[in-house]
Amino acid sequence: MTRTSNNVPGTAHQVAPAGTGIYVASRASVPERPMMWRGLREKGWPIISTWIDESGEGETRSYAELWQRIHAEIAASAGVLLYAEAEDFPLKGALVECGIALGMGKPVAFVLPDVALAPRSMKPIGSWVAHPNTRRFDSLADAKDWLLGHATKPSAVAAAAGQRANEFLVITAASQWACERTVNDWDEGDLMKAVASMNGDWPGCEECDHDCDEPCMPHTVADVHADVDARLAQLVYERKLIAPTGYAPPAGWKPVAIPETRRRPRTVNDELQTSFCDTLDGTRWRRLIAFRDVSAERNRQDEQWGGAANDDTHSVVDWQNCILKQTRQLASRAEHRARLVKIAALAIAAIESTDRIEASSKGGAA
Repeated sequence: MTRTSNNVPGTAHQVAPAGTGIYVASRASVPERPMMWRGLREKGWPIISTWIDESGEGETRSYAELWQRIHAEIAASAGVLLYAEAEDFPLKGALVECGIALGMGKPVAFVLPDVALAPRSMKPIGSWVAHPNTRRFDSLADAKDWLLGHATKPSAVAAAAGQRANEFLVITAASQWACERTVNDWDEGDLMKAVASMNGDWPGCEECDHDCDEPCMPHTVADVHADVDARLAQLVYERKLIAPTGYAPPAGWKPVAIPETRRRPRTVNDELQTSFCDTLDGTRWRRLIAFRDVSAERNRQDEQWGGAANDDTHSVVDWQNCILKQTRQLASRAEHRARLVKIAALAIAAIESTDRIEASSKGGAA
């Protein structure tokens, strides 16, 4: 899942090592809260929450992806720091974030200036603050120090939760790979089968409009395994893959004949027209895949923002801010590659705009 490019200026920050950063929680709809957290991050606080960079209306396209990212960031943190003032109540998402942390065995510190809690119910915050892993502080600095003091003493529950979060990232990356790649060796075949077995039978997308460029054909796990075996057998037949001792192709499998063509020097156009999955040179193959994805992202950006009519109004600083906004999001490993594609596409958009403006200034075609 990916989110739209956000043209919001910001400052890149250092990502804290796993278990040493702080996840911060507040009411996102109060502009002063994310602004406060960004200011503390700029002063060196190890804040790893990325929601503070997209708290404005419409800046988050996919809330499903956002909550997956929140879960992973809390798992990688030393604990959660909640801040709320009297006018911030009632809280919603911030309370869920605290619950996620407590479920992982992580500490939660909360700072509620001038907020009086009811004796028994502890309203307006709630009785969950009686949990032994929570503590109230009068200052953010004291709360931060308390949380960082737990960074070197992870509980068994927190360690297990961190391991689950890491496994989730690996599974997500493997599933994304399986959607975009064709098997080219034995190890890839084993991984593709494992992903298919984990995902189970696929009934297809409900009400699919075939506008997402994703495979929507219904299939079973057995279908995927059979396709992988047939692909490997074809690679062996074409002598692109060495078969292990005792290997035999699947029963009933028939090879696809290799067309005989006169060899000639290959050009860039040849490679662009050739199936990505049939390119032998791994480096060129990956580069072409990257070019394809960056080009698709450029097309998506043009459709969303209006193309040259919008791009050519940007200054150099505007482009720098757009790219920095995306660079800050690289902390999320779950969408690391997708974020790099967005950055590359933005850089190309800036180059295209610069070339148009320069050509126009010389009297050429824009």
